[in-house]
Amino acid sequence: FVHPKTGTLYYTLYETQPMWRYDFATKEFTTFASHMRTKETLRMVVHPTGKYAYLLRLYSSQQNSYIARMDYNEVLDKFSEPYIIAGHASKAGYVDGVGGNARVNGPGQGVFVKNEDYTGAEDEYDFYLTDRHNHAIRILSPLGQVTTYAGRGSASLNSNPWGYANGRLREDARFNRPKGIAWDERDNTIYVGDANNYRIRKIGLEEDVPEE
Repeated sequence: FVHPKTGTLYYTLYETQPMWRYDFATKEFTTFASHMRTKETLRMVVHPTGKYAYLLRLYSSQQNSYIARMDYNEVLDKFSEPYIIAGHASKAGYVDGVGGNARVNGPGQGVFVKNEDYTGAEDEYDFYLTDRHNHAIRILSPLGQVTTYAGRGSASLNSNPWGYANGRLREDARFNRPKGIAWDERDNTIYVGDANNYRIRKIGLEEDVPEE
């Protein structure tokens, strides 16, 4: 990712998971942190303010799935070492909860979405992410609360948590290994790359009706 304030490029390498920064002005490469594990499919998503970034640890043979965070120090122009903010380093699963009590299974991609309920707060964004092997879209709040936003519905069809169904986000909608996600701020719409259904799905946030 490119830092939204400094323009510095940050990236990581699969084999040994070093984390690098590249300064376009000085043309210098430097390492700045190391991830907890090696040989992982890792996604990094920076907050719109640049104050921190999330690292999504996708499924591998270890079955450990989590979301880590690294904080940006403006004075030092440096990110901290990543630390787990949701999920577990050695346990995957499906549990809504806070921090280490939550479980995810294959967080693939995420996007920060502005929440009007947070207007004036220190952090005005929720983090929406694809939970690939749970066949769901999850939300991570600024306080570390993980909730299920969409998917795993249509219980009357069969007992599978996956499939293809439109409708109400929690009661009806189903995905099959969703992998990509994007937010269009102009019309408050989320687009989901539903990998094993071979479709781009659309969620109109203004159409969502809170559960009773």
